[in-house]
Amino acid sequence: MYEARKSRIALRQFSRQHPGMTIADGYAIQREWVRLEIADGRSIKGRKIGLTSRAMQLSSQIDEPDYAPLMDDMFFAQGGDIPAERFIAPRVEVELALEAGQVVLAGSFTRPVNAAAGDSFHIDYGPLGAVAFRFS
Repeated sequence: MYEARKSRIALRQFSRQHPGMTIADGYAIQREWVRLEIADGRSIKGRKIGLTSRAMQLSSQIDEPDYAPLMDDMFFAQGGDIPAERFIAPRVEVELALEAGQVVLAGSFTRPVNAAAGDSFHIDYGPLGAVAFRFS
């Protein structure tokens, strides 16, 4: 997973290669990946919780939300360019970074869309604010 992120090569879903894999195994892999990223100079800048709706849990065949750290190089400035070559197949699904203690169910507001170099996006969340960026 560590090498795949660096080289932008897609991996087969781990549980398909290892059918007996548990959620605990997945989080153990995540912890090791984070350890390697931190050793490379990355830092944890935030945390994400996903699959909070029961419908999404059922479609993913799990019975609880999932969570993960967000590394510093996963964040992009408002209005900035996002280098498309950093991604295997860019898809836009905006997550809002808020102050500690604030929660937004970003998946409730947007759906993923394919993106390519040169594409610009502006997403207006009304009273929550807006997000604008461009893939370069």
